[in-house]
Amino acid sequence: MDIKSQIPFDPNILKINSPLVEVCFTIFRLKQLYRRGWLRSGIPQDRCESVADHILGVTMLAMIYADIYHPDLDQVKLLRMALIHDIGEIFAGDITPDDPISKGEKYILEKASITRIFSPLQLEREYLKIWEEYERGDSPEALLIRQIDKLEMVIQAIIYEKQENINLNEFYHSARSYLSDPLMIDIFTRLENLR
Repeated sequence: MDIKSQIPFDPNILKINSPLVEVCFTIFRLKQLYRRGWLRSGIPQDRCESVADHILGVTMLAMIYADIYHPDLDQVKLLRMALIHDIGEIFAGDITPDDPISKGEKYILEKASITRIFSPLQLEREYLKIWEEYERGDSPEALLIRQIDKLEMVIQAIIYEKQENINLNEFYHSARSYLSDPLMIDIFTRLENLR
């Protein structure tokens, strides 16, 4: 697992005895977890976004995009899905398509991670339900978040291309294959033209 730094301490030493605080410390690990695809493409560690950075980008983009173009969607479900879509990476790691792990194995690892994270609060079933809906892509909200996830990646790719003078074509090709929303395809095309 590529991380910015080790977790500075064990939250148990605080002796707070609060499952909520323990879960927060666990979730905050996402701030230390690099998005490995960027590192593999030559983005220096000091500029590489964390999984938490990515989740914030997806959530903000989803909120704004849905408010403008899809106000009919369940906004609470949409935002919860955006926040939880990569949470399983806390213990599973940021698994990329280049890793020698099948989609089935990735699913099992991330599902186990979500269960581990939220079981102290007895919320694992509720949050697994949201995450599994995202994974299946079988609701309008899930379909939108899956596409927003790729659109956010393209926006970040543009930033990295400009900062690092690097070609990140593979990320554009990957993202384009996921897009089906006509408005999102139009935005993608405009973004690609910025290159």
